[in-house]
Amino acid sequence: MPMSQVLLDAMSVTLKTKTKNLKQLSIEEFILFVEQCQREIVQTFALTQVQVRRMNPQTLHDLYHAMKHGDGGQFVFRHGEQDFSPVNAPFDEMSKKIIMMQAKHNENDPITLNSSVEFIGTLLTLAYLKEKASYRIQVDSSSNRRAKQPAEMLAKTFEIPLLLSPSWECINYPADSALDSTQLDMKGNLEWNRQKVDAVIGIGTFDRITDEIKTVLTAEIAAKTIQVIITHTQQLDEFYAKASGLPASGRLSHYGFVFRNRAYVLRYEDGFYNKEILTLKYELPRFSQLSSQGVFANSSIIPDEEARKLKLK
Repeated sequence: MPMSQVLLDAMSVTLKTKTKNLKQLSIEEFILFVEQCQREIVQTFALTQVQVRRMNPQTLHDLYHAMKHGDGGQFVFRHGEQDFSPVNAPFDEMSKKIIMMQAKHNENDPITLNSSVEFIGTLLTLAYLKEKASYRIQVDSSSNRRAKQPAEMLAKTFEIPLLLSPSWECINYPADSALDSTQLDMKGNLEWNRQKVDAVIGIGTFDRITDEIKTVLTAEIAAKTIQVIITHTQQLDEFYAKASGLPASGRLSHYGFVFRNRAYVLRYEDGFYNKEILTLKYELPRFSQLSSQGVFANSSIIPDEEARKLKLK
C-alpha cells in the first residue's frame, strides 16, 4: 500500500468526528486548526519533512460569501501531485512528462506524501463550508489514482458514495512508437486544442470531452448541495471556458479549482491555499506520548508496520 494511502486512511477515520464541530470556528481559528491537524499527522507518523501550502483566508471569505445564499455549487478540482517513480529521475522534463502521461503511470501512480498531508486543508475547508452554509455534499472523480485517492478520502470522511465517471478521466498518451511529440510543448504538456489533442490521442477525443462537459454544465445545480469533482487539466480547461466564456489561463496547481453556482464562476489557481510554504517535520516528543488533547492522539488506526516504514523513509 502506498504511504500516501496510509496517511489518507488515517486522516479520514480521525477527522470524521471533527468535521461537524467546525462551524463554530472563525476563519482564522479554522486555519489554525488545519495547521494543527497537519502538524499532528506528521508527528504521529514520524515524517522527516513535509511541505504544504498555507491556507488563504481571503479565498475562504470569498467562497463563503458566494455560497451562503443556498444556491448550491460545483467545485471542480485538479488532482493531487503524482508520485513519480525515482527510477525515472534521470530523464529530462519532457520525457518524464510523457512517461507520467502514458497509461501505466497515468492511471496508477498515487499522490505524494506532501500532497496527502496538504489535502487535509482541502478536505477540512470543504467540511467547514458545508457546515457553515448547511449544505449537503456529493463527490465525483476520475478513476486515475491521483484523483481517486483524495476523492475516496472525502467520501469516507463524509460517509457518502463516491461516483467514478469516465467523463472525468485523464487522457493517456500513446506508446512512444505512436506518439507525435511535435504536438507537445517543451515540458511535454498537451495544449487544450482540437487539432493537437486529436493528433496525439485520436480523432474525436476533443469533441468527446467537450460534449461531456456540456452535459455537466446543462444539468441543474441542486439547491443546498456542494458537488465536488476531482479531475484533470483538459476537463478543467473546458469547464472553465464554457462556464465563464473566457479561455483557461494556464494550468491550475494541484488542488486548484473552478467554483460555479448560479451567480458566480470563480477560478483559484492555488485552490484554498496561497504560495507561502509551511515546512513540517517530526520532532522527538518531550513526553512518552502525544498530548491527549491532540487531534490524532491515542489513535488506534495507525498500522504499526506502516508507521515503522514511514519512520525509516
